[in-house]
Amino acid sequence: MNKSLEFLLKRIASEKYESDFTADEWSKCKVIPFDDCIRDYLESSDFPKQICHSNDGKFVYNGHSSYVKYDGDASFEYIHTVTYNHDGTLAFYIDTVKRCINDILCGATIDSRKAPLKKYQFDKFPPFQYTVGDILCAESADILPPNEKIKFPHTKQSVCIPIKFDLL
Repeated sequence: MNKSLEFLLKRIASEKYESDFTADEWSKCKVIPFDDCIRDYLESSDFPKQICHSNDGKFVYNGHSSYVKYDGDASFEYIHTVTYNHDGTLAFYIDTVKRCINDILCGATIDSRKAPLKKYQFDKFPPFQYTVGDILCAESADILPPNEKIKFPHTKQSVCIPIKFDLL
């Protein structure tokens, strides 16, 4: 079994991770290799211009430096998730994956349980490194939305990336 998926399923089983999807639904999720996805995304025309990057995995956004490294066998610490309701078209599916990746590239996710992090204000963070696993995508279609004004079924999609976070 994929180590990223294994980590997610263990977190769900131990009730350390609340998900809109069951462990059975996650076990059928799509697994996207992070390396392949990020390489294609960095070369695409819709990669955000305000995120600067170099070939060594360094990303700079709004003055923050972070490094992103892929290791499918890392000892992950937490999971970053983006959940989105949409009409099920491929454009929204891809957009949800990009939102999750962008949060990491912009340094917008940290493991707040780590005591040393609590002493920093977000705008004064030292450089840090994310070691990430594969991208996990689960979806369920034909869900009736909670908003009474919308009368058509939609797709709920969650994109998860397991992360190990280290200050440099």
